[in-house]
Amino acid sequence: MSTSQSSTCVYVRDDAHGWLPANVLSYDTAAQTAKVVVTIPSSTVGASSASSPATTTEERQIDLASYDSQTLPLQNVDENGRPIVRDDMCDLPSLHEAAILYNLRARHHRCLPYTRVGDIIIAMNPFQWLEGLYADDVREDYVDKLVWREGTAIGGGDDPRDGLAPHVYETSSSAYRGLAVDDTHQSILVTGESGAGKTETVKIIMSHLASIQTSSVDDAAAAAAPVPGAAPNTPAGEHISHHPRDNAVVRRVLDSNPLLEAFGNAKTVRNDNSSRFGKYIRLQFDVEDATQAAYQGRSVPTCLLAGSYCETYLLEKSRVVGHEAGERNYHIFYQLLAAPQDAKAAIWDGLMDDSAVFRYVDDGSGGGDAAAAAATAVTTIEGQTDGEKWQHTVEALETIGIAGDKMRTLMRSMCVVLQLGTLTFAADPDNEDGSIISSSADLTKLASLMGVNVDDITQALTFRTITAGGRGNDSYTVPLRVDAARDGCDAFAKEIYAKSFNWLVEAINSATCAEENYGHADEVDDFGIIGLLDIFGFESFKVNRFEQLCINYANEKLQQKYTLDVFSSVQEEYEYEGISLGDLEYQDNADVLGLIEGRMGVIAVLNEECVRPNGNDTSFVSKIKTINKEAAPLVDDRLHKPTEFAIQHYAGAVKYDASNFVTKNTDTLPRDLVGCATKSDNELIAGEFLNATKSKAEQEAATKPGRGRSSAVTVSTTFRSQLSSLMTNIGETKTRYVRCIKPNPQKKPLEVDLLSSTEQLRCAGVVAAVNVSRAAYPNRLMHSTALERFSCLSSVAMTGREESDSDSDGEEKKEDNSQDGADDRVAVEKLLNEVLKSMETSAEDGTATKAFAVGKSRVYFRQGALEYLEAGRLKALGVYAIRIERIVRGFLARSDFLYKKDCAIALQSAVRCHIARSQFLDMKDAATDISCWVRCVNAKVELVRLRRERASTMLQAQYRAMVARKNYEACRSSAVDIQKIARGSIQRPKYRVALKEAKEEAVVNKKIAALQKRLAEAEMKLIKANGGVVRVASKEPSAAEESKEEEVGEVAEKAKVPTDEVAEQPKSSLARAAASGIDKQLMDDSLAMIGVLKKEVFELRSKNFLLRTDMDELKVSHKNLQSQHASLSLSHDALKQNNAQTLKAKKDMLFQATREKKQAFDAKRKLMKENESLQKQVEQLQKQANEKNSAHKSELARLRAENDRLKAKEIRQNDRAAGGTLTRAAASITAPVTPPPMRRAAFNSRRGTFNADDVPPRHSARNEADDEWKLVAPKSANSGRSSEGRNPGGSKRRARGTRAGRRAKGRSSPASSEASREPCSPGSVLASPNRGGASKRRSGPSPKGMPRVTSVSSFSSETSSKSSKNKILPYKKSASNVKAPKGVETSISSSTKATKSMKRINSSLGLAAAAGAEKGRS
Repeated sequence: MSTSQSSTCVYVRDDAHGWLPANVLSYDTAAQTAKVVVTIPSSTVGASSASSPATTTEERQIDLASYDSQTLPLQNVDENGRPIVRDDMCDLPSLHEAAILYNLRARHHRCLPYTRVGDIIIAMNPFQWLEGLYADDVREDYVDKLVWREGTAIGGGDDPRDGLAPHVYETSSSAYRGLAVDDTHQSILVTGESGAGKTETVKIIMSHLASIQTSSVDDAAAAAAPVPGAAPNTPAGEHISHHPRDNAVVRRVLDSNPLLEAFGNAKTVRNDNSSRFGKYIRLQFDVEDATQAAYQGRSVPTCLLAGSYCETYLLEKSRVVGHEAGERNYHIFYQLLAAPQDAKAAIWDGLMDDSAVFRYVDDGSGGGDAAAAAATAVTTIEGQTDGEKWQHTVEALETIGIAGDKMRTLMRSMCVVLQLGTLTFAADPDNEDGSIISSSADLTKLASLMGVNVDDITQALTFRTITAGGRGNDSYTVPLRVDAARDGCDAFAKEIYAKSFNWLVEAINSATCAEENYGHADEVDDFGIIGLLDIFGFESFKVNRFEQLCINYANEKLQQKYTLDVFSSVQEEYEYEGISLGDLEYQDNADVLGLIEGRMGVIAVLNEECVRPNGNDTSFVSKIKTINKEAAPLVDDRLHKPTEFAIQHYAGAVKYDASNFVTKNTDTLPRDLVGCATKSDNELIAGEFLNATKSKAEQEAATKPGRGRSSAVTVSTTFRSQLSSLMTNIGETKTRYVRCIKPNPQKKPLEVDLLSSTEQLRCAGVVAAVNVSRAAYPNRLMHSTALERFSCLSSVAMTGREESDSDSDGEEKKEDNSQDGADDRVAVEKLLNEVLKSMETSAEDGTATKAFAVGKSRVYFRQGALEYLEAGRLKALGVYAIRIERIVRGFLARSDFLYKKDCAIALQSAVRCHIARSQFLDMKDAATDISCWVRCVNAKVELVRLRRERASTMLQAQYRAMVARKNYEACRSSAVDIQKIARGSIQRPKYRVALKEAKEEAVVNKKIAALQKRLAEAEMKLIKANGGVVRVASKEPSAAEESKEEEVGEVAEKAKVPTDEVAEQPKSSLARAAASGIDKQLMDDSLAMIGVLKKEVFELRSKNFLLRTDMDELKVSHKNLQSQHASLSLSHDALKQNNAQTLKAKKDMLFQATREKKQAFDAKRKLMKENESLQKQVEQLQKQANEKNSAHKSELARLRAENDRLKAKEIRQNDRAAGGTLTRAAASITAPVTPPPMRRAAFNSRRGTFNADDVPPRHSARNEADDEWKLVAPKSANSGRSSEGRNPGGSKRRARGTRAGRRAKGRSSPASSEASREPCSPGSVLASPNRGGASKRRSGPSPKGMPRVTSVSSFSSETSSKSSKNKILPYKKSASNVKAPKGVETSISSSTKATKSMKRINSSLGLAAAAGAEKGRS
């Protein structure tokens, strides 16, 4: 790895800040990386301010592959590391995106909002008023130096802008001079995002252009250059004084811009006075003839502002009916609501109603009340309230001739829009597919305001006329649903506002255009034009709709024009410097424009979809992706929705949501609403809609046969034609650019959001312009600067300059700047030819391309050349720096060492004391921590207990509440049943009594009727008997008769018989009785009957009174029961809420338990997988151990056979030497004997031990009495395992964990002690012969297939037994009672030595086998 150490100032990319300054620590050329230290601003995220310069540093590893030419962009710093700040960024040594960003940031912190890049002005909104920036003396200074004084072209002399700070005045002054001197139409394009200051910049430019012609005569005369033959005292401004009446036109032109703001601007989240439309204002000038100006002694003709003409684009109509929270509708609505009371009364009396609610001017929160409207009415915009703005709007309207009835008509159209927002719609009760206007009062107000019948408005808003057949012969009306009616009402309001806005623009143009208002229009053949374009900047939001597509389409067209203009300026610069431009490549957006406006582009497909009968947004997107799938700018992402597509614009990729594209592009108003508008008595509304209808009819009539609806005019088609016309007009002019930048979204002064500003620079095309200007040679330096910085790399440059100086000394020296420049050019060329020789590239034809080019005044470097020179310069200077650093560091190191030595001695005691004290404090803290931890553990345990107790208490409470609730419900149900039964039992007898009384009353009535009939018959008989003559008693009735009459009246009242009739009958009867006494008995009976009936009626009245009293008591009881029922309902609701909370807690507990079960199951499954893998590893290790054991066994068998052979040979030799007397004694000691055949050793795999009856014992003795072989178990630490670990009966169950087994470990039972003395039984276990507890640790279960090894000797015996089934092992007899003869002691001792050597061999073999077994087990 080749690593070069250097330290240079660069910029690196950052996601949060865009670009950050950094210092390079090292480069890794092999890995294409660099280690840098980044400086990060510590103020708000992504922002930096002059008031908070604190920063932090961070070390990062940068991948150079993501940067152009694998090099980091350099910072523009001087020798002391301070940043270089330039008024014109073309003078920066390194010009790139980061350099532009930080140059603008530095100037913004110095309250310098304007910066230039060549002829382009970048304006960064300061968000504060800068005193003196737009003063009259500043304005006159720019006019004097840039307009009236004669300038020169590139290379013809000094730049007239030298000595002037960048300002928007230089753009307007240059445009004015270009129109006056060059007689070329001018255009100034002002772009930027909302809140960047476009509108204010346009107003400043307009004011400056209008004020140039009013410059003083003396200043103009002083600035004018004298012309031979002209009068020396002729004033330059004489032409201005010829037409003083034109000041009224200037005033109209200047007042028209605020008027457009009132109707076309609104408060948004980004800007309080945001233009919601685009406009192109063409200022018309009366340009003086150059010859006439020359005759008058002026080199610069004057230009008089004669008028203006405005064109508007894409008014945001959707804002009329709705806006986001924190935003407002158009300013004119709030100004109208804030107008004085007399003005409101003159316009419409509905504005006087304080309770009126206008939905369209709501604050966005949805409240829609009058208080919210009143709150918005006092909002200040640019320091003025809406009431103050209203006065300015009225004055501006009067200036352009809109006053009196015209103004009232315009404002009433605004009131119509407001009143449409108050209408509410509801479903038609008679037709579920229809709707009605539910706010009848508002509808009446609207009808009165528009002058249209209420029925006509209702019909137009709630019904739709559909024409069948396409010729209008058959038509029918269909009702509209509530949503469709509401949408139609909003569309009607938007269209009325758009028509009113267009009418106002036409009125402004009529009042300001030079052809109709300039006094000398007939004398002017062609007016000079300075166009001001204030149009929306590039937009990219989270959701981009049809409006964003049109806006970005316009910006693409402007960017194409901008790129071509920059390319032309670069070409002029290179030609002046004498540098060949060659094939310059730059980013061209022709493919993007082709995708949008091409023959099968987005607009064409959208128009086709609009005229198709079943056209929809999804089909539109599908066709775009299918037809233009090969187009590079079209981004087709699989994650896009069916209505989404993306386009790669010059500023980045933008994803569009095509929902409602077809509807918005069509933008047609139904004929019902158009017809309703034409019936209005408002001349503005009716006239505009009639004109639109006529123009549409003329267009349809002009449509060629066969084309059908394909020629329908859509919004995109209209906008495309307007944009084409705009670009044509701009193309005929000299274009100048002003790019507005919004430094931070918070609108705070002196703060710059680096990331937001970077994105705006890209959207404004500034970076693209820089890329074009620096495509061939990105970096440039003046000749003197290059010599000064890089002369340390070679001595050729200094030599060349010295030679040129010596040559000039021989001649007569002259102060000639061109000669000095030529010398510097030669010196720079010699220097760079030597230093940059390695960076030359060769073409196929053998021509070499240098990494630099030397011009007349500057030297230009190709990509990476300047960075290479800077790195070499730092490396060359580093050699000298290292020498200086070595001496200084030595001095500092010695001084530091002596100081540290003196301090160390003084500090040692303090340090030791401190260490001891620290240790004590640490121990104290540790003890405190431990005690705290113990208390915490106890507290946690107590907390768990309390939580469980609390949970159980809550569960009990909930359970008891549930039981009580169930009991209450059961009791309540029972009580209701009982009440039903009781009330029924109470009411049934009463009902029977009432029924009985009703029947009796009916009988009485029947009897009364019969009596009345009989009385009538008797009276008729009496009349007939008397011959028709009835004598009447005296007029004064007697007391008896009066009492009878009263009785008759009471009877009639009870029987519901008219009193007169009842009274007449007794009178007739009395008369008859007086006349004749025939029927006296009948009369008496009747009177008796009447008395009985009277008595019965009295009883019935008493019963009725009692029943009424009972009814009142029942009502009171019913009210009490209702109150009790309400209280019980509240208690029931509380119980239900408590039960719901309990159920929720139970669900949470169940969910937690389920989650914990799942975690436990996952852990268990994971452990099982790990166990399986471990088992496989154990099996593999076991296999390896078995192979090694087999090798060990074979080697052991060979050694044992060799041992037996040597023993037999030695015994035979001793026998020959000592004779036959030693044979039996020696054989009894050392000779191998052949015991009875032994069975193969059986291994208990479960217990990991061998059975003693299957293994030949290592220690044996022969009983002399019976001459039998006996096995003697050696004593060791594990000798009692058999009796302790098993039952005497031979059971395999261990007794270690039982109580009997634990007792057996302390003392041996008689059976176990007897077993230790007797020969080994089948139940005995082979134990280790080691003593002293050498093998106390019991070996665990061995791996599968491996015997458990308790000691070295046992392992050797086990492996030997396992390797050979019937192998005869050597045994030693017990020689305790055998005495050898004296003659054979030598032979015995030699035999004993041989035996000991064999023991050592066996021991070594056993150790080796044990080691192998241990390795296999591990």
